[in-house]
Amino acid sequence: MWRDERVRRFLGGPVTEDKIAVRHRRLPGTPGAFAVKDRPKAQLVGMVTIEPDSPRGGTEVSYTFLPEWWGRGLGREAVAAAVEWARDLPGGNPVVAVTQSANTGSRRLLEAIGMVAGAEVVEYGEPQTVYRLRSPAHMRQKSNT
Repeated sequence: MWRDERVRRFLGGPVTEDKIAVRHRRLPGTPGAFAVKDRPKAQLVGMVTIEPDSPRGGTEVSYTFLPEWWGRGLGREAVAAAVEWARDLPGGNPVVAVTQSANTGSRRLLEAIGMVAGAEVVEYGEPQTVYRLRSPAHMRQKSNT
């Protein structure tokens, strides 16, 4: 996922081998780092990470999925579950996410799980939209349907 240009299109491009090596050492076993697997084959298809006390003013959810899994609903299910987990972390920080404003698929996913667009910032030379979770009650209603 970190090398795939389609996956990294809105994330600043492919990641260098040095950074990938660091991520391989740090991510396994880290609270809030979730591998998303296809159940029948146990194949890794994506990843969701939660960063408490993000510099963005909350608990930040980030995610990435292999292109062949886009549009199947798995991302929405995995990100919604991670957001529910993050919402219950101590400290009561709001749950936030940031996506490149041009990334319509990611924006639809965030809105489908109850996040609302807020401020727009420029990072990596591109407009980014900051999303915040609507309310805990909205998440519970969505997850119970």
